Amino acid sequence: MRTAPPLPVDDADARVLHEWAGSAGAAPALARRARIVLLAAQGLGPGVIAARVGCTKQTAVTWRERYRTGGLPALHDAPRSGRPASVDEAAVVARTVAGPPPGLTRWSTRSLAADLGISNGAVAGVWRAWGIRPADGGALGLVTDPPVALRDELPVGLLAAPPVHMLAVRAPGPHAAAGGGVPDRVPDLLAALAALPGPVPDAPVEAFLAATAGAGPPTRLVVDPAGADAARATGRGAASLHVASASAWPRTVQAVAVLAATTPVGRAAVQQLAAALTAEPTRAVTWLHPELPANFMQ
Repeated sequence: MRTAPPLPVDDADARVLHEWAGSAGAAPALARRARIVLLAAQGLGPGVIAARVGCTKQTAVTWRERYRTGGLPALHDAPRSGRPASVDEAAVVARTVAGPPPGLTRWSTRSLAADLGISNGAVAGVWRAWGIRPADGGALGLVTDPPVALRDELPVGLLAAPPVHMLAVRAPGPHAAAGGGVPDRVPDLLAALAALPGPVPDAPVEAFLAATAGAGPPTRLVVDPAGADAARATGRGAASLHVASASAWPRTVQAVAVLAATTPVGRAAVQQLAAALTAEPTRAVTWLHPELPANFMQ
């Protein structure tokens, strides 16, 4: 792995950068810049950083140097003329996941914009940034290859062994929706993902795939490109493999977490997932939901 002298980042700045990297409300560009700086602080070179966050090497160099010379303020966009836009991305995603009102089979940018009191262009921008789109019947469509429409799925396993990432999701069966919205631990989950080191040469890919491929509801694997290559190499899961771009993968995980939060079981799964990642930030993490309901496999 290509390394460089670690970029000096003090503890106070590191806390802010982790918050930006994992915040549901942070602009995608700011979240990516925060991840660049965090990876540079680990001593990773521009080429490795670019592959991790989905940017060019020059972009990685630019934001590393912007932070080095200007600190946190230098990571923000320069002020622009005119009235600044104010869009709560988490609110847009949560309302998308909640599904449309009676009479609509799916949200459109205009109908959701009218519901939230923002422009339809702002809605479209959030959907693009998060790699999501509404599907029929209130399902959440992920912009993956191939596309997938999720409804009530909860995360049952995560392999985070950079550069390999795999998220296994399944439908939990009949559970009444309760509350919905963005769970408290979603920002922690994304911050923990951004801080994970890598790559880990002995990532337990095959063991993870075997553990998530039991009988019962079909398992969908949402992966980044490296995760797709690893899954295909084992000869497992090709029919349920849904590949997100490397840059979109963290937000895709976050969107699935928001969807899972619409059931009590799913909310608990997200909280445990975030806790598992936060507790083990220095090594590969394989996480399987330890408290699935008795009828989960029915």
